[in-house]
Amino acid sequence: MSPILLILTAVVAWASSFILVKVGLKEIPPVTMAALRFFIGSIIFLAILYSRYKPGEVSAYLRKNLKMLSALGLVGIFLPNIFQNVGMQYTTASASSVLQTTSPVFTATLAALFLKESLGMRKAGGVTLALTGAAMIATNGDLSSLMEITDYVYGNFLMLLSAICYAFYIILSKIGLRDGEPLIIVSLSTAIGSIFLLIFTPFVEPVNALINLSSYMWGIILALAVVPTVIGFLFWFEALKRMDASKASFFIFLVPVFTVIFAYFFLKEEITLFMIGNAALIVAGVYLAESER
Repeated sequence: MSPILLILTAVVAWASSFILVKVGLKEIPPVTMAALRFFIGSIIFLAILYSRYKPGEVSAYLRKNLKMLSALGLVGIFLPNIFQNVGMQYTTASASSVLQTTSPVFTATLAALFLKESLGMRKAGGVTLALTGAAMIATNGDLSSLMEITDYVYGNFLMLLSAICYAFYIILSKIGLRDGEPLIIVSLSTAIGSIFLLIFTPFVEPVNALINLSSYMWGIILALAVVPTVIGFLFWFEALKRMDASKASFFIFLVPVFTVIFAYFFLKEEITLFMIGNAALIVAGVYLAESER
């Protein structure tokens, strides 16, 4: 399979997560859905991991890097997926995916603060553009609504918190990848994040909600675990082996495009010029922030 086809498959897989979550929320509590998704996903990841690495190698890395892996599980799995799933109860799949695209601009800002990376005029301008577009989508064009938070604004605010969490995840991943393999880091951090979710879920949602779940909803959970979680990751990193990371990163901009299309056909969400215009503003801002050399 060509690298372009690999990376497009990953992008489509990630876009599908917003549709699957939105459908699943009709019957499945948000935190429960995240816990089940990543518990199943982590089992698959660990099976792949132990087929490629010796148990002793994995155990040694886990002991040496437990704090870092726990932090990754917290900001890459536990928190962002709670924010995303709860937030999507109040906003649309289209707005959710577009707002998630702001993660790189938060990453650029955090990298300047913690990794001492340069935040030049071009990058700062990109951050400003992207956040302007995000603010317009988050408030549906009415910034005064921030004075009286509506359900829609609350949902979008949680989506932005999810994007900020992923920005922290990227920063920590850059540090971890200095002496670790991607598959080891993602598999172990996903497993740890899923443990956090499994422990937390009974305190906030009734466990007996799973008893009456239909086979269709269990299919949604399984699809979430396999398609965006496992396939998305595996195809992405396989593509990265064959093409430059800078080229691959631009394909991320297609995630909200596919999500909006899927949401139109499967969720009957409306595609408006307002959404398209502000999504373009976010993409332009992210491009500026990411393309500065």
